[in-house]
Amino acid sequence: MLLMLGCAGGSSDGAPGAGGAAGTFGQGGFGGSQAQSGGAVSAGGGGIGQGGATASGGSIVTVRGGQGGDLATGGANAQGGANGQGGNPGLGGANTEGGAPAAGGTIPTSCDDQATLEGTVSDVDVGVTIPVTGSDKTYYLGPNWWDRFDGETEDYQGLSFTIRDSANAAQPATEGNPLGYPSLYIGTYKGQVTGASNLPRRVSDLISIPAEMVTNALSKDTSNFNAAYDVWFTANDTPLASDEFSPRQGGAYLMVWLFDPADRQPRGGQCSPDAGCWGDVTEHSVDGVPGTWDVWIDHTDPLCISYVSTTPQDQLKFDLNDFIKDAVANGYGIQPEMYLSIIFGGFEVWGGGDGLQMQRFCAAVY
Repeated sequence: MLLMLGCAGGSSDGAPGAGGAAGTFGQGGFGGSQAQSGGAVSAGGGGIGQGGATASGGSIVTVRGGQGGDLATGGANAQGGANGQGGNPGLGGANTEGGAPAAGGTIPTSCDDQATLEGTVSDVDVGVTIPVTGSDKTYYLGPNWWDRFDGETEDYQGLSFTIRDSANAAQPATEGNPLGYPSLYIGTYKGQVTGASNLPRRVSDLISIPAEMVTNALSKDTSNFNAAYDVWFTANDTPLASDEFSPRQGGAYLMVWLFDPADRQPRGGQCSPDAGCWGDVTEHSVDGVPGTWDVWIDHTDPLCISYVSTTPQDQLKFDLNDFIKDAVANGYGIQPEMYLSIIFGGFEVWGGGDGLQMQRFCAAVY
């Protein structure tokens, strides 16, 4: 069964696109284990040096705990001496990519995953698991030509892929559904569980989601495709059943479009016969993210929120959690008690997809 992803909209004349997104809700290990491959965590940030016993007339002995330290022996007894000083805090362990932050560690501000697997995907819907070098983390490349398949393939190298479409397939202008959404993702979709994704994760527990997308989109005619993140939320952490192809009632989609295709649009927004269609919120600024964004909101359940860059760009390195926090703060529909379940990065293609490149995709959840 072919499954629809995301908040694909209609044509530029305002014809509404079919809604829906699909896949199985992500099950990752919640929180991850502490500091695997990142160094042990010093309990309590390091032992405290025991103070010297008080006695009269003696000198003061100063004691320092080691890094992550064992307890230092206190000062020697002497008459009139002061208590010995406690040890310095031990250094916290490093973070494991995709796992919960180690106690005392810092949260990475970038996603640095690398992979080397190469090959070609030629199926309508069956893709490939891509292991991250030196880690238990994996991504999945899914072709997902859910509406129409014309023999497209995806050449992949690590966390990048190129669409090959010798037939130059295209949807008619009146068709709102894209041909498909070839994409890389972390989480769980159609039973494909990626490793060390730290998903699902409650929205209120999210700390940071460093993410990166680099494409060659602006070197091509962008009128009939987008380059977009598609982020899924569910009302609880119960995985979707095999016959559930959206985040179910009470869930949501959040998309980030790097540009506005001339002939296509997201779901939602406002339209008039004379002026066409526009976002529900225009020229919106998101704290921590450069540029301004038009926000399109479709209140169908599950709802869809699409942030569309007002300045075309073919790459973006940012904290995805900034968009999530913005959607919560502005009442667009994402709720703190929802669960982030899956993060896709790819292209919704209505046409012109041959040669499109995802030159790098990366996302990590903390």
